Amino acid sequence: MNRREFLGGLAATALHTLACQVRDLAPVARPHVVCVLVDQLRFDAFEQFATVTGGAARSGVIFEQMRSVAPWTYPSVISLLSGLLPQQHGADGHPTEDRLMRFDERVPLLPERLRGAGYRTAAFTTNPFLREWNPLHRSFDVFKSDFVRSVGNRRPQFHEFSLPEMFAPSVNAAVRHHYDAQPVGPPEFTYVHYIDVHGPWGGAPFPPEYPAAVEFIDRKIFELYQYFLRRSRGDLLFFVTSDHG
Repeated sequence: MNRREFLGGLAATALHTLACQVRDLAPVARPHVVCVLVDQLRFDAFEQFATVTGGAARSGVIFEQMRSVAPWTYPSVISLLSGLLPQQHGADGHPTEDRLMRFDERVPLLPERLRGAGYRTAAFTTNPFLREWNPLHRSFDVFKSDFVRSVGNRRPQFHEFSLPEMFAPSVNAAVRHHYDAQPVGPPEFTYVHYIDVHGPWGGAPFPPEYPAAVEFIDRKIFELYQYFLRRSRGDLLFFVTSDHG
């Protein structure tokens, strides 16, 4: 089966429909899946400045009416990967203290479902909220998050987590390094979380402004898409979404 689907937006329900159905597919019918999340990417900015990715998306499926469950990364991403609301999964800020709350390890996550269906799973994330202080990393076979400094379960200032390696070129290089060492065998699920559009932009490989960041990440997303298209020989579901605007 040859699948070439490129999505310019993504609903958690779509991912979980895939997770539920993929267990019933024969192994040869299971596509490789890549979920790319661009932190703080607005849909209007995607339409205006992401012309390369947007052009590819028009040959696939675009979700035009998307709503984030939260205006910040941590609860939004866990909702995306669990299909649950923040008040259900518990990934949120503490109601009275300046720290973030761990979500329950029993929360069912998409990579766990896919791993149970025979997928190899890997994540490459650049947001400090998603580092190893919470259970997210346990649902992936490979979890690389050292593109930014770990600050534990609190809201850091930009200078506390920033590293030169936090931008998309380092992320794409890490993805290629990982998969170039892995023969193509079982189906793969890959989660890539870029922070270029969100910032901070000190030392960024693009002018320090929002449109320039979107134009830059646009090219890097398409670069990743082409890489996985070659690796999967076209048997690929490639999703692009955001956590909040």
